[in-house]
Amino acid sequence: MENAPIAPEDEEFCLQPPPPGEIEEEMMLVILNGIGIPSERRPLQCVTFKQPLPEYFRLKEACQGWRLQYSDVIRDALRKLIPVLESPNGAVREHLERHREAEIEKDRLRKEARRKRQGGTAESEMVL
Repeated sequence: MENAPIAPEDEEFCLQPPPPGEIEEEMMLVILNGIGIPSERRPLQCVTFKQPLPEYFRLKEACQGWRLQYSDVIRDALRKLIPVLESPNGAVREHLERHREAEIEKDRLRKEARRKRQGGTAESEMVL
């Protein structure tokens, strides 16, 4: 135990994520193949979302290493996923249905708790 190497304190401790699986590799190929395809000019909407800072830095660094624009990677990944959300099949559909039901139940419980806090039910809420 005394001979165990000790990392210098100034070195940053970082766990590496596991290597990507086949599905992730295939998805990335689809995304990369879509990035170079010219598309019709259309209005763009700026979309802002929160991403954990370490993930953002990893994405930005990985894209810079391959000379890709990270916004292109994100945009094309989302472009590929939208049809799946619009018309899901199999396990994806089942998962989305479970998620939707859980969210509906959470909303119902939230409304019920709010109604109890307010001390009664308004007639417009009873119609729901």
